[in-house]
Amino acid sequence: MREIFKRSNPKSIEMKIENSRVILSGWWNYFSLTESKSALTQLDSFIRKRVRINAWSQWKRIRTRYKMLRRLNVNHDKAYQWANSSKGKAKVASSPILQTTLTTGVLTRMG
Repeated sequence: MREIFKRSNPKSIEMKIENSRVILSGWWNYFSLTESKSALTQLDSFIRKRVRINAWSQWKRIRTRYKMLRRLNVNHDKAYQWANSSKGKAKVASSPILQTTLTTGVLTRMG
């Protein structure tokens, strides 16, 4: 999973999600037979965070970040403030900036 969601991997987010779907279905089938549901929960949170990091990385310019945040129904002031954030990619992925915009529902619709 780390190899698929590596930041240096040039594929789009949709392709990364599609590639991981095959691996995840196998893991889901394996872990659903056992008592260790916490492994799936940890894996799920890891994948969601990596997808958010990849999305923020692909939105390289402030203008692009602003446009994408506006597409995700963030108001003008917050989108401008968040697009100009000086935080690193991992910090932004863990902050309310992307957790309130790239929610689980949005990620589910992406694949």
